Amino acid sequence: MAKTLNPDTMLATMKAGIQPKMDAADQLTAALKEMTAQKDDAARRRAELEAELARVQHGKDAAYKSAWTKATQAGWLPSELRGVGFPNPTAAPRKPRQAPAPVPPPTPTQPNHAAINPDPAPTINAPENNTWT
Repeated sequence: MAKTLNPDTMLATMKAGIQPKMDAADQLTAALKEMTAQKDDAARRRAELEAELARVQHGKDAAYKSAWTKATQAGWLPSELRGVGFPNPTAAPRKPRQAPAPVPPPTPTQPNHAAINPDPAPTINAPENNTWT
């Protein structure tokens, strides 16, 4: 006897087979969202900490440079301070120089005939009316 096909049963069987895959895809998507949010938060916190560190370092550098200047004004030579172990204060970063404008190539004073006519026809020093024979 032939088996009767029931579309509803077939659909239910297919959905039951797909459901574990869909559950795994949902879990994977949720994990990706969480991971992305954590990375974004860490990047934001890192940027804040680096900005704070730069501000603190700038303040320390300025204080050290000021103390160095006072020591040299009080009579200490920079070589004496370095000899004891004090490092030179860091100089403020300089702005890069602008490159000079490029110089155009010189213009030739004599015409370059090869550039004007690279393959000139050979000249023949014979009369045009050739009556010799």
